[in-house]
Amino acid sequence: MYVVTQTQMREIDRRSIENGISNIELMENAGDAAVRVFCAQFPQATSKQVGILAGKGNNAGDGFVVARLLKERGISVRVFLTTSEMQITREAKQNLERLKHFKEIIASLSYDPLFPDDFKDLEEIDIFIDALLGIGLSKPIEGMLAKLIHYVNNSQKPVFSLDIASGLHADTGDVMGACILATSTVAFGFPKLGQILTSGARYTGPLIIADIGLPKEVAETVAPKIHLLTDLYIKENISPRRADSHKGKSGHLVVLAGSTGKAGASVLVAKAALRIGSGLVTAAVPEGIWSGVQTNLIEAMTLPLPDTQTGEIGTPSLKTLLPFLEDKKCLAMGPGLGTGRSVIAVVRKLLETVNIPVVLDADALTIVADLLPVLCQRTAETVLTPHPGEMARLLDTTVPQIEAHRVESARHLASITGSIVVLKGVRSIIASPKGEIYINPTGNPGMASGGMGDALTGMLAGLITQGISPLRAAASAVYLHGAIADRLLQESGRGFLANDIIDQIPYELGKHVADLTLPPVLHV
Repeated sequence: MYVVTQTQMREIDRRSIENGISNIELMENAGDAAVRVFCAQFPQATSKQVGILAGKGNNAGDGFVVARLLKERGISVRVFLTTSEMQITREAKQNLERLKHFKEIIASLSYDPLFPDDFKDLEEIDIFIDALLGIGLSKPIEGMLAKLIHYVNNSQKPVFSLDIASGLHADTGDVMGACILATSTVAFGFPKLGQILTSGARYTGPLIIADIGLPKEVAETVAPKIHLLTDLYIKENISPRRADSHKGKSGHLVVLAGSTGKAGASVLVAKAALRIGSGLVTAAVPEGIWSGVQTNLIEAMTLPLPDTQTGEIGTPSLKTLLPFLEDKKCLAMGPGLGTGRSVIAVVRKLLETVNIPVVLDADALTIVADLLPVLCQRTAETVLTPHPGEMARLLDTTVPQIEAHRVESARHLASITGSIVVLKGVRSIIASPKGEIYINPTGNPGMASGGMGDALTGMLAGLITQGISPLRAAASAVYLHGAIADRLLQESGRGFLANDIIDQIPYELGKHVADLTLPPVLHV
């Protein structure tokens, strides 16, 4: 699903109108879609008083259509104008005129600071519909509108926003002085970037995307760069297995992870890769932890490597690793690996030499923060999976700067390294070197525990091992990882572990992908 910026949405509207769809028609379509969503979201509205707060632009025009259609359904509704009729745009005013044959439906709000209870007419409203401001907001809200928004938020009454919560910046998700805290929002045509980002999601509430008849071909020419991941993406990008599949056709992954005290990291990565369908997995680990890893990883193979006195892999490991990797499909490295001199030397040599896709996480990301030119020179694809702290090291900046510019940061790192970047966190961002962005809506705070990143690394590398492109594997793994966590939170609450995520991978994958089987043979 496309996610659009303010500029892109305006261009889609403009080109749609050029293609023969009038602005009035788009308003009617938007209003009709909004009413259907509203009635589904608020079935109690039939016995309540609904109040529509209207500004002066097209968003108000949508609100006027909503008012008319709700009234025709027998719902009690009043429209409160926050500006004079003279200031309302031409198309919106046409829909306002159509309302006037309903008696006493239109009221004006004029706020005088000397009479702070001037919003008393709103006290009778049970549900608000926000049609104050659309996506074009570019300066902070102040004065009467800011006070109105604060009044509505403090009323604790449900608010249904049309297209975007008034006061939310459509591109950044920043609050522009004041912002409606929506109970839910219906977005017309496409979600706006600011609604999807962490900063804007809180004000947006549950987001419902409504089709208003914008031509698909217009959208494809204007806004193909940012995508919101959905169930459909998984169905389209992970193919069913053929009935004659076997482990040799499902790829062989090598996991380079673990050190003394961190043996579990290699186990988690390998288990996640196996659960998501890797045919074969070999955990390459320091000799000091090899026995324990082998005991806890009975379905995978293990490869003991010479280690150092600190329990990390030593540089002699390269004599074993380089020939071993020649016919493998993917290499995942970093979790629990350590950052000693020998580890740095091994990681650098592998990146310079190995011509298969590589997934880097945890300690490997700390190491490559000083080796970014090496990533640019790789011919095979690289996937980087940093959390915000690791991202800040990679880009030599601060965590607040990363969090304030998540899309731009991921896109920049992907561009300068030629790598696919997974910026983890709330609403994880997946970026490609070509500038494509995927935003993941799944996941929750229950994932804030050790080993979750290791599970994701294994899932991602496991998909690549099966022949899925690294970009599609990254997007799919992030979505599935979060979707499993969402179900676990709902079923059992916070406190689930990385192993719980891993155990549920086959079930979640099976919801989206049905593998092929041979016809049954029946005995009667």
